[in-house]
Amino acid sequence: MFRKIFVLVLLASLLPVAFAGDDNQAGDTEYAGMGWGVFGGYLWGDELVERSVPGDDGTGSYVPTLDDDFVVGGLFYVDNTPNLRFEFRLSYSPNTVLDTPHGDISMDIFVADVAIVPHWNRGNWEIGIPVGFGWAVSMADEDLAKRVPGRVKTLHLTDGSGMTYFLGLQAARKVGEKWTMFGEYTFKRFHRLTNVIERTAKCGQLLVGFRRAF
Repeated sequence: MFRKIFVLVLLASLLPVAFAGDDNQAGDTEYAGMGWGVFGGYLWGDELVERSVPGDDGTGSYVPTLDDDFVVGGLFYVDNTPNLRFEFRLSYSPNTVLDTPHGDISMDIFVADVAIVPHWNRGNWEIGIPVGFGWAVSMADEDLAKRVPGRVKTLHLTDGSGMTYFLGLQAARKVGEKWTMFGEYTFKRFHRLTNVIERTAKCGQLLVGFRRAF
């Protein structure tokens, strides 16, 4: 609960900065070169395992599933050309795994991504297509299941780490010489958020944020 409150407070604190704009003319269309940004949004979850797992006593059937939850993060970018941007992103989601033998289990997800964003500009507006890959690490508060079908009894289902990749659509608007607000929706894939019997989680992610040029 405290993790979710922290994320909500952080998202709320970004709004005054994002709308503050800049004293310079908003119509300046020069690309920035390099800069930084922050973002927040929502991640829609998916099933994490390829087959169901039993309860601790060997009965029942459960399919651990990543919940829908908030995500926050930051980025560093380099505008290679006026129509091509490179981004390095770090993000965090204070998530929960549903439908486990032990009930709902808190799981933090940390992601490092790199992205290439080809984009097209018209006046103060920009349309881009972010595409990239990275590495995700999940950290659960406890084991997701004590028994794994077809594996030795000493092996438990728990958190994991693995590749992530994504493709999306981004719209942005300059609000000053150095400030740009953006919104983005991506189709995001997490390859291995559990240690065994993993299933590629097919998630959607909606982000809003701002960038500032150096």
